[in-house]
Parts: sequence; C-alpha cells; structure tokens
Amino acid sequence: MPSLSNYNIFLWGDLMKNSNSIKLGIVAVISITVILFFQNCAVQKLSNKVSKQINIADKQSAIKSMKTVDEIIRPSVADQQFCNADVDCKSVEYGSRACGGPEEYLIYSTAQLNATDEKKLLDLISEYNSYSDIIMKSQSSAGICSIVMKPNLSCINQQCITSPMSDPIPE
Repeated sequence: MPSLSNYNIFLWGDLMKNSNSIKLGIVAVISITVILFFQNCAVQKLSNKVSKQINIADKQSAIKSMKTVDEIIRPSVADQQFCNADVDCKSVEYGSRACGGPEEYLIYSTAQLNATDEKKLLDLISEYNSYSDIIMKSQSSAGICSIVMKPNLSCINQQCITSPMSDPIPE
C-alpha cells in the first residue's frame, strides 16, 4: 500500500503534467490581480487630482464669496457704532486662524438695530466665517497662531469702543 505522502505528491505531479488549463488559470488570476492593482493606482491618482482641482475651485469660490459678503458686512457694522450704554455694544468673531479662534472681532451696537436686522447681520457673519474656514483648511501652510482676545467694550461719547486691555496676546 503506497504511503499517503507519496500519493499526494503523485496527485500533484499528475495534476501539473496533465492540466495546462490550471496553469493558464493561475497565470490569468495573477495577471488580473496585477492589472487591477495598477488600475487602482491610476484611479487613485486621478481621484487625488480631481480632489485637488475641486479643493482649488472650492477655495477660489470661497475667496470670491467671502469678499462679497465682507463688502456687505463691514459697512453695516461701521454704521452700527452709535450707543446709549455699554450694554448696546457687542462683539462677534470674524474670520478664522490656522490654529483656531477668530481672525478678529467685529464690534457693533444694538442701539439702533432691531432683532431681525441683528440676526441677518449675524447670519452674514456666520456665512463669512464658513468661507474663511474653507480657505483656512485648504491652505497647506500654517498661519498666524496668536490668540485674539475678545474685546472689552464700552460706550463712550455714544460710540462703541474697545478698552486697551483687549489687545491681542503677542506670539
């Protein structure tokens, strides 16, 4: 009676001698694997290129939109500086920095601003901040990492002003 190991070797040898289709199948599987690997690399490179183009388009669109919104916000805020008391003066984060936090704070007064108009102003500022975030995230270089402190506000001579204690912390 032949041993089991001899039998296995016999079968494998027989299979390899008589079965060219298995050899062709193995070559086909290897070939398909190689093709799919390189195809996946090409798709990944194309995907990265498209992604970069979309990011550039998003950034350019965000810059354009940000400038447009800024041209609406700044004159509106400049017109809203009149105050009767300190409580009329408010500040809001504006823009964004690479390390987090706002680029600056805008100061406005609610003395002559109704709740609906204040909400519209804050919505525009939120839109501006969203564009600023898109731009900041798309940049590969680091930006300014100093902290801009929320300003202390006062109503002096019926104008909202910041106190000197609210200057930015040096880097």
